[in-house]
Amino acid sequence: MERYESKFVVDWKNKKVVFAESGKEFVDVLLSFLTLPLGTIVQLLGKESSLGCFDELYKSVESLDASHFQTKACKNMLLRPLSAAGNLYKDLVVRIDDTNHRNVWFQMCRVGSILLLRWTKSDGGAKDDGAFVRGGMSYATADNLQVVPADTGNLLFLLRDMGIEDVTLLEEKTLELGLEEVISSISCIDNLHKSMEKNMSGYFKSDECRAMVLSPKLPPFFSCSDHFLMTDELLRFQDAVACCSSCIRNCSSFGISEVECSHGRTKLHAVNPKVPTITTETGDSYTKDPGKFLVTNELGVAPFSLINALSELKKKDHSVSELATREFTFTQPEYNTNLLT
Repeated sequence: MERYESKFVVDWKNKKVVFAESGKEFVDVLLSFLTLPLGTIVQLLGKESSLGCFDELYKSVESLDASHFQTKACKNMLLRPLSAAGNLYKDLVVRIDDTNHRNVWFQMCRVGSILLLRWTKSDGGAKDDGAFVRGGMSYATADNLQVVPADTGNLLFLLRDMGIEDVTLLEEKTLELGLEEVISSISCIDNLHKSMEKNMSGYFKSDECRAMVLSPKLPPFFSCSDHFLMTDELLRFQDAVACCSSCIRNCSSFGISEVECSHGRTKLHAVNPKVPTITTETGDSYTKDPGKFLVTNELGVAPFSLINALSELKKKDHSVSELATREFTFTQPEYNTNLLT
């Protein structure tokens, strides 16, 4: 398992961490949390994330039969979602998400067979910079995940914020961090987001990285057609190779990044994995139409049937005379509140 050493200032009397001082590496690992999809976070925490009703929602989607989804990819997209920042994870000293985001697979039809071709996305950014923040600088991370540039003013801020008066009680220690220690800090993720917005806006390596952390978008094709959650989506992948489609079909290698021929270029377009037919259009739904589902107060989801409904009524221990049917229309703020309670 990957481990990373960092310098910590600890209050030995009260046995608590005051702050950690590090370069870009440790801050980048923390910021990767802000770009992870909720489905990935729930999975990493063993479906015991304490993130409102998301644990129950994840478990119920996991239990749904594949026949309820439009394609085989749909269920996997929900349970193992990609991150829009996934291409940057390779630069992390401790990787939170082990999904390979750099390879894009294309399918081309030969007569009587299918040829799978791999396209590796290119890297970008200065080599001295980190995945998200600028390199060549020191940063301080408090125990509650507030992050600030390492300077004298912020040192005093951190000491006062932690209620430290006697600096003789503080000592420096070098500690190793791994995935388990980083994940244990997830309860303070709100402080991390606020401090990056307030204190670290000018320290991102690019405006694109700043937006990726503070206002993350979904990967291509992950949003739905109704846009109820008003989520933005990255532009779908499209590129070109210096090779005609005929020569690509005759390619014996699975990687086409370096394939060339003199006949022309071929455009590469990603297609929507949620749709059974080949299309480059975004949107559509994960489940088949017409689909009808039973959603419990805890956000458990199951195919609707009278038997499933009766089973839920038994769990609630209500008499029939206490029950009534009502029709509700949820606004987006109400929907968000239900998810987090």
